[in-house]
Amino acid sequence: MNGRVASIGATHPELTLISSGKTVPQPLGVTRQSIIKMWLAERLQQQGQSFQSPPGNHLTIVGLEVLNQRERQVLELVAQGSNNQQIGDSLGLSPKTIARHRERIMKKLNMHSRTELVKFAIRTGLVKLN
Repeated sequence: MNGRVASIGATHPELTLISSGKTVPQPLGVTRQSIIKMWLAERLQQQGQSFQSPPGNHLTIVGLEVLNQRERQVLELVAQGSNNQQIGDSLGLSPKTIARHRERIMKKLNMHSRTELVKFAIRTGLVKLN
């Protein structure tokens, strides 16, 4: 495979899937730019980075440097499998405060699940697999 997920037909609203060569109807709202962003996001995550696409469609690479010390602590404990109660107990904070920290981390990194956070923490070297 040449690294592309799909190409968009120039004259017809369809996608050609590179991996299989199949042509499928282009889903409503899927643009050439959104496919490029999906591909870039996948590549950046493989390198332990994330991305954000702020208004104006400028792409920004985001890594651990956007997190403050407390957010890194919370991310590390999340990646180690701790729940909000356990993290709160170890840091002397309430579970709700930990949930807010996690929400801010997810927003800063443009991630939407604990699983994405764990993968990011592993890729960036914040935690290591045993």
